Amino acid sequence: MTNAAVLTLTTKSGAQSRIDWSQVADALHAAETLEEIERLRVRTQDGWTCLGERFQVRGTPSHHLVLEGDCSLIDGLGYAMQQGTIIIESSCGHGVGENMRGGSIHVKGNAMDDVGACMRGGSIRIDGRVGANAGGRSIGATHGMSGGLLWVAGDCGDRTAERLRRGTIVIGGAAGNFGGWSMTAGTVIVFGKIGDGWCERMMRGTVISSKLPRPSPRFSPPQRCNLTYLKLLWRFLTELHIATMVDFDCSQIHRCVGDRTRNGLGEWLQLSNTQP
Repeated sequence: MTNAAVLTLTTKSGAQSRIDWSQVADALHAAETLEEIERLRVRTQDGWTCLGERFQVRGTPSHHLVLEGDCSLIDGLGYAMQQGTIIIESSCGHGVGENMRGGSIHVKGNAMDDVGACMRGGSIRIDGRVGANAGGRSIGATHGMSGGLLWVAGDCGDRTAERLRRGTIVIGGAAGNFGGWSMTAGTVIVFGKIGDGWCERMMRGTVISSKLPRPSPRFSPPQRCNLTYLKLLWRFLTELHIATMVDFDCSQIHRCVGDRTRNGLGEWLQLSNTQP
């Protein structure tokens, strides 16, 4: 973004009501001047207001957006995004990248619930933690995330990857309970502690963690296997500066298959780091 035009919005102090960013995204991209952007109408909890009432606007109208200041009251950033970049210099609200189709989002703090819900493409990076339903379903949707990459450096809340259809979710910290519910495809990697109730009703897809599920009728007994394709996955993650397990022994992978109560063929893999 060094040579690209950048639009920068800085939040003004004193605001108390939440903003629904999903209502202004298309108009923001269509605006040709900073004055047009300042006059754009945005919905808040208290009604409608002009963007210029809540933000200081500078730079050049562009698909490359930087948000500065306290963004914790802004919901729906990157909603249905198709191109460009959004960099959020602080924590933000709910629904980051919901229904996203392309482009990239980088949150340099925490985010609330519904990050990447029904995401179809593009990439989201969260430097902190996120709330519930990351990569899951939007209200009324039949499936969750179906494409793209969601990378959370910290912890995730409950119901991560609910009804995951495709795409990759990487969690650097711990993951809450009931993740991967009714997965049909896609990959979830959890580097930290994983909660209870994961992968119930799982049909297909892959969950990778340092811990296997507790013995139950839902999953087959763990078996050692050699899955060399994981080396390619780790190379991809390393190129994106995501992988934190630099090396592992492909012959030390243990694999369970389930959810067998649903005739599912999903796989849960446990990796063993080769480093002491």
